[in-house]
Amino acid sequence: MRQGVRIMSNDERYCRKFVDEFGADSIRFVTVDREFCSKEWLAYLIENKIAFRLRIKANHQITNARGELIKASRVMSNIEDRRTT
Repeated sequence: MRQGVRIMSNDERYCRKFVDEFGADSIRFVTVDREFCSKEWLAYLIENKIAFRLRIKANHQITNARGELIKASRVMSNIEDRRTT
């Protein structure tokens, strides 16, 4: 079976060129589209210490620090609660 070919998105390509030209330190954060996000892209951002914001749907299931599956909206409500206190 043939392995799939990974195609780099334009966002990834532009970000890499920007980092090559100006350095990762000049980026405050990158907003990542959930539909075009890949493990390789996130690994690149993490490896280069580039902060990112990943939009996810409120009903999306994520794993919390205890390994439990919970809705993203529940996590965000906890964060909002901490901001207001």
